[in-house]
Amino acid sequence: WNDGETGEHFAHVIKGPKNFNVEKGVCVKLGDSHLLSTCFDPQTLSYRAVWSEGWLTFDPFRWGSSRGATIEGKPWFLASNATMPKDSEYLGLHRFGKRVVFEYRIAQTRVQDEPWSSQNSFFRRIDFLDEAKKISLPCRVVDGAFKVKFEERKGIKNVRWTEGEIVAEGVEKNARLIVRIAKEPVDKDASAAITHLQSARKIQKRWKEVLQVPGKPGEPKNGSSYVVDTLTVPYENPYKTVMQLTSMAFLPNGDALVASLPGDIWLVKGISDNLEKVTWQRYATGFNQPVGIHIDEEGIFVLDRCQISILHDSNGDEEVDYYEKYANDFGGFNRNHTLAFGLHRTGDGSFYFIQRTNLFRTGTNRTTDTIAYGVRNCIGVGGSKDYFWAAPQEGTWTPTSAIIEVNQGEHYGNSNEKENISPPLCYVPRGVDNSTGGMVEITSDQWGPFKGSHIGLSYGANAHYLILRDGSSKRPQGAVVPLEGEFLAGVMRGAFHPQDGQLYTVGLDGWGDYSSRDGCFHRVRYLGGKVRKPVGFKVHENGIRIDFAIQLDGEPLPNIRNFFAQQWNYQYGKRYGSPEFSVNNPDTLGHDPVPVRSVKLLNNKKSIFVEMPALKPVMQLYLRMKLRDAEGVEFSADLFSSPMYPHPPFASEGIAEAVTIGRDIGKLRTENTQPQKKPDWSGKITEGAREIVVKTISGLKYDQTLIKAKAGEAVILKLVNVDAMPHNLVIVKPGSTQKVGDASFKMLNDPKAGEKDYVPDLPDVLHFVPVIDPNQQHSLHFSTPENPGEYPFICTFPGHWMAMQGILKVE
Repeated sequence: WNDGETGEHFAHVIKGPKNFNVEKGVCVKLGDSHLLSTCFDPQTLSYRAVWSEGWLTFDPFRWGSSRGATIEGKPWFLASNATMPKDSEYLGLHRFGKRVVFEYRIAQTRVQDEPWSSQNSFFRRIDFLDEAKKISLPCRVVDGAFKVKFEERKGIKNVRWTEGEIVAEGVEKNARLIVRIAKEPVDKDASAAITHLQSARKIQKRWKEVLQVPGKPGEPKNGSSYVVDTLTVPYENPYKTVMQLTSMAFLPNGDALVASLPGDIWLVKGISDNLEKVTWQRYATGFNQPVGIHIDEEGIFVLDRCQISILHDSNGDEEVDYYEKYANDFGGFNRNHTLAFGLHRTGDGSFYFIQRTNLFRTGTNRTTDTIAYGVRNCIGVGGSKDYFWAAPQEGTWTPTSAIIEVNQGEHYGNSNEKENISPPLCYVPRGVDNSTGGMVEITSDQWGPFKGSHIGLSYGANAHYLILRDGSSKRPQGAVVPLEGEFLAGVMRGAFHPQDGQLYTVGLDGWGDYSSRDGCFHRVRYLGGKVRKPVGFKVHENGIRIDFAIQLDGEPLPNIRNFFAQQWNYQYGKRYGSPEFSVNNPDTLGHDPVPVRSVKLLNNKKSIFVEMPALKPVMQLYLRMKLRDAEGVEFSADLFSSPMYPHPPFASEGIAEAVTIGRDIGKLRTENTQPQKKPDWSGKITEGAREIVVKTISGLKYDQTLIKAKAGEAVILKLVNVDAMPHNLVIVKPGSTQKVGDASFKMLNDPKAGEKDYVPDLPDVLHFVPVIDPNQQHSLHFSTPENPGEYPFICTFPGHWMAMQGILKVE
């Protein structure tokens, strides 16, 4: 990310010296040749920082996506805090070529505020779009050596600067003020800057490059009704931006808008059958990690960590010139896992999205409310005009990936409440998806027989699957059907093309995936012909009905060996994910086979009923089927459902009674939530040992990454966890970090990994502090190795070791 050209404005969590932090900072490059930089804060309508000799730098962890952007250069002044003026509102940002103009409202007066600079002065051109008897604008200059001077005043009776404010009186409509802030009373370059600010603003296209990037149709496989085509991504581009693609949507004419994690929106044109004339061009820049685009008749909406924006191209030059704020009463957060994932809109005009553990709704009044909570690292969103879906990721208090149909006021496990966890639409087992992406409603009738169902996108497995929904039960239930096709990166979002009706997807390489490229853009194209996949299902207390789009041959069905079913439950708890528990023997790990008594072809010849009298309400049911269609073509199909609320028994001649009648899943299984007291120390106590304190802090970091000790020295290593998630500290032999880290990741399949503190049983592990919860501490008593050297230490809690590393230097 540090090599990329961000453009003249860029939004992020902005950090600087002395704990300077602006959660929703919008930084601007000032002057034609980037003489100075400034950070504007939409939450206080103030310029919080001005600096010279640099721009922004990103921490290399996860390409720069997780730890904010740090001011690089020489600060002029930094305002560590600021407050929003009373009855005020940020409205948006205008672009005029390289000029950036902020717009906001203070009381009833709309203001446009343009920052600019010379080499030695910071300027503001302030335009008052409405009259005001008296108005105060934030203008805090921390360093007393800087002076505020009014270089131009038009249509304003009186103006003065007091500590932290510009106060103007008798302000006429379209009045203007030019302000200079500098240490020196005279600036020889000021006149050029003032002339620039006095000049008329013109909308000018900033990004003129059009990249010719032909795509590549895929090669159909025998027997497949679909093929995956590749729209080649311009990984090498003039701006050196990393093409980690997060979301997409189609304009009515069939052109696509595609967002990238570093903050760009790209316009992709020329999408056709052969993909020979595809072009890419920059359409908008400066977003804080956008992961949601929605387009409808009301406009183009983009969600990032700061706000929902409406994009305007006022002059039709295929580049955004006004970034209007739709809603920004959420977000920010100076920590990991705080991207805002969306953007889904229901029929009433409400937008839905996710940030941290909460699920939000922004209504047509542009006000955001929390509607539900308790989801973990929820990348996936989707649904229809009638409902909203969220897809949390396996981890603590999330036993496996899942698809949730969200209801007001519910919680889904990953919260302080551990009772009465609401169940999802369906769980998604690890073999299908280990990290769910988005869900796409199938709105096309040109993409096979699935219209009205949904496609699930797998970020973790670079794959996709069909999602079926039964909305007629006590609580809606779902099932997933794996589909064929592979993608170059973890799939995040998708959409159906308004003309060709095919599915298009985008994705990225970010964390915990199997990507081969930074990002991907694909088309999943229907080739025609019969599709031999389930298109519907309904679970009864004595079996499951499966619907197909083709007629089936009933002759093989009596051979129940062609059908295999097994069931299991999960457990919510502090460990990463959950083992798979027997339903019949709840304290035993494993799956229970579910005997298939018979299989019947129903009258429509397109549906079967798989009779399973011993079926119980469970969290996961796997059904494997070998079938033959009416033309004699044999095929197999897998279906994973979560029949927690089965329908009454299916009635038909020869069908046996169900073993379980009138029951549902009840309370979901959770671990004993009573805290177990862990010893606060371990090892062998030695008198006179030196204590070394290491803290785990936000951002998957230790506060110390280099510890020095003498060979054979007795030490007490105290680990203090001030972060919001569990951590440990494992000291390993030199050169074994990768080996131990990889082994810790493989422990996810070990049901007792939590009991082992996620520490692999390897001779490379020398000492370790066990996993401790937030706000806990543990002291490890040990003697350092006798041989001098650099001994790595890492956190082996799942997903942490690649970021949380340090060195014990033995001298």
